[in-house]
Amino acid sequence: MGPNGERITAHRITSDLVAAISAHSPATASGNVEQTVAALTRDAKPGDVVICMGAGENDRVARMLVERLRE
Repeated sequence: MGPNGERITAHRITSDLVAAISAHSPATASGNVEQTVAALTRDAKPGDVVICMGAGENDRVARMLVERLRE
C-alpha cells in the first residue's frame, strides 16, 4: 500500500519512474562499457538514479560505476 492507502501496482511504479526520468536531462548513447562508465562518472550528480538495463556486458557497467563512484 502507498502512503495514502492506495494500491501500488507494477504499472504505477513504471509510470512514476518514467515521469521522474523524463523530468531530467535527455538520455544519451555513450558507446562501449568504458565510455559509458566514464560518462556516468562525469555526469551523475548526488540524488540521481542510474538504471542499467540491457544484455551482454550490462552488469559490468553497474559494477564499474559503483567502483568508480566509491573512489
